[in-house]
Amino acid sequence: MTRPKAPINWDEVDQMLIAGSPGTEIADYYGIDKETLYNRCKKDNNIGFTDYLRQKRSKGDALIRKQQFAKALGLTSNGDTSMMIWLGKNRLGQRDTPIDVEVSKETVKQFSELMTQLDRLQSSTLPDNLSNNSVSSNISE
Repeated sequence: MTRPKAPINWDEVDQMLIAGSPGTEIADYYGIDKETLYNRCKKDNNIGFTDYLRQKRSKGDALIRKQQFAKALGLTSNGDTSMMIWLGKNRLGQRDTPIDVEVSKETVKQFSELMTQLDRLQSSTLPDNLSNNSVSSNISE
């Protein structure tokens, strides 16, 4: 005799995934094995659980960003500012400080050479009265 099919409320699962719950936590909540949840997702929703989770998690991320934006612009007073900051940092990877990027001397040299070539190209294709030298001399007169 086969086991009865465990009831899964996919609307509730959606909300849990949007909130950031992992599949293992949801399976535990329903008292089922994670593989059962994954298999039922494929059967009931015609999509693998990984893709299903990604869709719902993305929706949750978008909702957090939307609320942060609305609060920043004064369009709403709803939501806990501290929690929005925490979620932004921990879930969305937002940072207070910019990431430092080091540029090698070789890259700077290549960029400089490229800009020199571009300047030469522009100078050779512009009519004489619009070249950099004549424009700057016209401005200073």
